Amino acid sequence: MDMMQLLKVAAVITAALLVWSCDNVSANYLKRTSNTALSSYMNLEQQFALESEIISLMQTLKIEEMRAKKDTELDLNEIEIQVNQSKAVHRVVGTDLEEYLNHPFNAFHLIKRLYYQWLKILKKILGKKIQHKGLRLKLDNLVESFPDEEDFITISWGLARMQYLKNIDLTLLVNGTVFNKHSLQKPTVTDLFQISRMIFDEGNFYTASQWLRETLKICKKSGEKNKCSDELLDNKTLNITNILNLLASSLFEMEQYDEAVKVLQELLDVDPHNNRAKENKKFFEKKLKSKKKAPGKMEPKVPEDFQEANYEKLCLKQVVQPVEKTSRLYCYLHPTHKQILFGKAEILSLKPRIILFHDLVNNNITDSIKALGIKEIQSVLELNIYKYEMQGISLDTRMKSQKQNELKRHFANLKNLVFPPLESSVMEIRNFGLQGFFAPLYAPVPTAGGQIGSFLVALNDVLEGTEIVFPFGNITATVKKGSALFWYAIHLYPAICPISHGSLWLASIGYYEGKANYCRMTQRRAWDLRWRPQKKRKPQVTMSNTVNENKKS
Repeated sequence: MDMMQLLKVAAVITAALLVWSCDNVSANYLKRTSNTALSSYMNLEQQFALESEIISLMQTLKIEEMRAKKDTELDLNEIEIQVNQSKAVHRVVGTDLEEYLNHPFNAFHLIKRLYYQWLKILKKILGKKIQHKGLRLKLDNLVESFPDEEDFITISWGLARMQYLKNIDLTLLVNGTVFNKHSLQKPTVTDLFQISRMIFDEGNFYTASQWLRETLKICKKSGEKNKCSDELLDNKTLNITNILNLLASSLFEMEQYDEAVKVLQELLDVDPHNNRAKENKKFFEKKLKSKKKAPGKMEPKVPEDFQEANYEKLCLKQVVQPVEKTSRLYCYLHPTHKQILFGKAEILSLKPRIILFHDLVNNNITDSIKALGIKEIQSVLELNIYKYEMQGISLDTRMKSQKQNELKRHFANLKNLVFPPLESSVMEIRNFGLQGFFAPLYAPVPTAGGQIGSFLVALNDVLEGTEIVFPFGNITATVKKGSALFWYAIHLYPAICPISHGSLWLASIGYYEGKANYCRMTQRRAWDLRWRPQKKRKPQVTMSNTVNENKKS
């Protein structure tokens, strides 16, 4: 095996390791974040429709049970209370459903109502005799559509992660305020404690301690020591000792023994007969005496994974590009399909090459593409199944849409990026909620022919702006409606930072090599405006050439 073959083998192994590392980290991250489609607008809309359906069925069930001559086994009073509470929410929401679902705490309350309240009532009903058999069958089919415990943990953890990565004032958030947008119902002390407990279970003790301190402030304002709220949690009312216990545990895990002892002393002042607090205090005091070093600064734990750590830094805007790189960046005007009009393009990175095209697509096209994506997503939803677990949908290549073709024509006219023999793949429409998205956003391309690059187009605006980051390249791009982001298909990929209010719609298109007899596109050649791929021309055979050759022979 010569040196050239060894270099080829090494290149293949390196590429395989890069792909494996990328997929492995993403899988680990997504395993913890669970279903990222849960907080998408389409899924929340389906869950709201599920609640409307269950309200209607429960009203019918109550009427049928009251009509029956036999005594009912159901607790009709409990059903009526829950129906009235949910109907009050739906009455206030009215036709402005999108504005309601855009707020993260409204989404949290929706999932909580379905899981903690409606699902428990439904299981009680199905465990007893129902007079109307058709209703029982209908309710039995709806059970699978309800959010489960994992979904509730996901929405709680996602809300806390959004607050941390978007650097939102926690004092305002616990009162239901995000960028001057207020939730329909203020978060209760029980809500905040549940979220804090979910964060603690995930091992993020710093964030858990911050949430618990805010929960403690609200609990103290109630003026009652025995309970902070009338709402039941694990069949018990929440009191101040529960909050102080969990706060002390969070501080202990961060090795802040001095602070943990103070919290336990405050707990004992409220409840002097708490044996568990007494034992923990003695144990913490021993740890404090045996510790030789001074306690460190309380700060969030940095993820061990390189990509996840970079993702957090980029979303927190803690990465500053060196002057050597930023001084070489520039903007330029690019031609459009209207010939006499030019658009603005901004070079975000030279190596790897990442370009942001401002106001490339007008509102008519983006609105039409978004509506087309919503229509296609709704068409694939199963009947009577309200749990939507897809992140997006691919538009069929056979689908002839004028706006879709017009959008592709915008990209085809960017002569310094894509030109024949490149061909575009199918378009994908994707929707992201408060959890954001960390997995690679690869555009689907055919197996034949290498992928060249991809476009991402923002189809709508969100309140605080959309931030797309590249963990491998340390690049952050803030896109607006109609903007397009282009990058070459190398070992970097974009990720979406959490959305604090609303949901983000993106269209993605990939470009790949159309024919094998053309030279492979490279990053350098693609940016050389003088270079164009050309076929190898065969020598033309003419009569004069043939006569001259015969004379020579």
